[in-house]
Amino acid sequence: MLDGLIMQVIECMKADAGQLKKEYEKSGTKDLMNLPAYGAVKAYCGAVKALDRIEGGYKAYTMPRAVLKQMGVENL
Repeated sequence: MLDGLIMQVIECMKADAGQLKKEYEKSGTKDLMNLPAYGAVKAYCGAVKALDRIEGGYKAYTMPRAVLKQMGVENL
């Protein structure tokens, strides 16, 4: 039912997560919250988390660190 909407949110999140990944790798910091793109990724995660309560099956997209790990970022 909500799968299409959730997938659209995830696709938008992936674009901002790509930017967050670049910022993280460039900065060398472990504190993601200080990076400019973190707020957008966290907002997307919050939206997916709220929709996941209804639909289920999208837990891997509900935390910014988990999203970055899916993108191959190690040592978070």
